[in-house]
Amino acid sequence: MKKLIWASVLVGFALILEATPALAISVGLTSSSVTVVAGEMFSVGVVISGLVDGGPPTLGAFDLSIAFDPAILSALGVVFDPLLGEPFFEALTRFRVSAGVVEIAEVSLLSPTLLDLFQPASFRLATARFTALAAGTTTLTFTAITVNDAFGNTLAVDLPEPSTLLLLGCGLAGLAAAVRRRRPHRPAPMESPSLQHH
Repeated sequence: MKKLIWASVLVGFALILEATPALAISVGLTSSSVTVVAGEMFSVGVVISGLVDGGPPTLGAFDLSIAFDPAILSALGVVFDPLLGEPFFEALTRFRVSAGVVEIAEVSLLSPTLLDLFQPASFRLATARFTALAAGTTTLTFTAITVNDAFGNTLAVDLPEPSTLLLLGCGLAGLAAAVRRRRPHRPAPMESPSLQHH
């Protein structure tokens, strides 16, 4: 049993180490928590980083959803940045709002060569605009992110934060310790008195 526990811990750490190099590309918001007053308008940028300057890989498409509190905020619209191509002419875009979620998507119609030429390692994908329905503090969070390169291949995106990986490792170690403690303690065998024959 002890060998099984330590094998599980080692496999867990190996998976963490194997996943870490693939987490170079990240997608984030310029502000994930906002405090607003009723009637206030504000914008939040969606940025990508970790690409290669002059590519590849370069970004060819993305589809993401941002959740917000519909009691506090209302989504007004999205402005797409031109690094996947000019919207309507060189890129297809979509913006949809439903039940406290903004979905933003864009597909470039440009060639991989042109995308390599235009895109830096980090840039803004789009800017979402909101208005406050009521005063308060609210958070904006991603509920889904899909990112593809210029050839349509899915790119790994850094979703788990380093603290999450650390917590996973600590959890595995804690599990091993808990299982070890739950094993019944076996008392040392007592010496039986020797029988003396007369």
